[in-house]
Amino acid sequence: MAEGKKQTKGMSRREFVSAAGVTAVAAGAAGVLVGCATVPQEMQQPALQVTPKYIVVDQSLCSGCRICEQVCSEFHYGVYNPELTAIIVERGYGGKGHWITTNTCRQCPNPWCMRSCPVDAIWRDVRTGAVVIDEKTCIGCQDCVKACPFGMAKMRPDGKKAFKCDMCGGDPQCVANCPMNALSAQPLMWKEAELVGGEQS
Repeated sequence: MAEGKKQTKGMSRREFVSAAGVTAVAAGAAGVLVGCATVPQEMQQPALQVTPKYIVVDQSLCSGCRICEQVCSEFHYGVYNPELTAIIVERGYGGKGHWITTNTCRQCPNPWCMRSCPVDAIWRDVRTGAVVIDEKTCIGCQDCVKACPFGMAKMRPDGKKAFKCDMCGGDPQCVANCPMNALSAQPLMWKEAELVGGEQS
């Protein structure tokens, strides 16, 4: 997310095809996570160093305190700004009364955001398993924002760069600081042919 943070870069889809000169084969099954499209896959991928995880919310425990939003933006940008948080808490009234919904990035096996990026600024970090955006490469076209079916790719307030959850380099601060223990990092489930950007070692 923030430009100052260095991560171990994986291989984007376009870089792999260009380097290997192979034709992608179509994956036959739908993505494990709802909304994650099955896209053509390369025969080989750089090895992941960990089992990828994503943040799961127990909505029954969430109090809507927004501490997760605060620690997210402060960790990455040094300021509390709801427009700079990669986890989104929504609260409102209607129907059966007060409701709270917390949304997080699914770190999709076949990410729509990665698939849509025209400059290969989105890749799977082989060190953490997270799908990350390289803000130095990002051109601010918003294609990833439009492509994400969950609304978890966002634009910075200045409109120049996109950002999303990067799992805080492997130690998600929202999980560590949730006072209600409503957040947890759970292993991502996928079929071997469906994971884009890395292969479990």
